[in-house]
Amino acid sequence: MIAVFRLLTAAPLKDYRTQVLGAVVFITALANWLVGDMSLTDFLQALPAMAGGLGLTALGAKVNGVKEVNGVEESAAPKTRARKAK
Repeated sequence: MIAVFRLLTAAPLKDYRTQVLGAVVFITALANWLVGDMSLTDFLQALPAMAGGLGLTALGAKVNGVKEVNGVEESAAPKTRARKAK
């Protein structure tokens, strides 16, 4: 029962929820157009939402790239450190 609850709450993906959400938004709009549930004009109107979904995916990658080491947040990029306020 606990395993089912963990799957329903997406516990295995807890560090990647933002990327998953963005990818789902993009793939849903694309799949709706590909199977014929939306016309080309509806698809073009959904492009801003699709771009937002891809933006969420990129944002999630940036957020997950930050690691905390001894009270200092260190980005995946070199020479990018910021002191954490206590």
